[in-house]
Amino acid sequence: MGNRDSNMNNLFDLLWQSKSKSSERLMELETLLSAVIKPVTPRPEFIHDLRDSLINHSYPESKPNKKGVLQSFLLVLVGAASTVVVFSVGMRIMAAVVGVLGLLRFSGRQFSRRRLIQPG
Repeated sequence: MGNRDSNMNNLFDLLWQSKSKSSERLMELETLLSAVIKPVTPRPEFIHDLRDSLINHSYPESKPNKKGVLQSFLLVLVGAASTVVVFSVGMRIMAAVVGVLGLLRFSGRQFSRRRLIQPG
């Protein structure tokens, strides 16, 4: 344990020293790390579980989802219905504006005719 603690202290000293030649520091760091950290052989179950989880996460199986298809269909249906509603409301607004403009134009003509006809 004493050797390991001294290696850890040397490691921290090396990390916090002022910058010197980077390649020498890197070699010293590698030497200290190899003395402190020992390789471990993983258990076969761990390797198998890791491989399975990585493969399943990277390439999930695609299953047709009836609920998703129904939701997509309803979304398209609601979108189409709302488009029809917005279009029809827009057309009614345009018709109302044209009608009001026609009434204003007609009433302006009538008013000017009345002024000409009135005895004065």
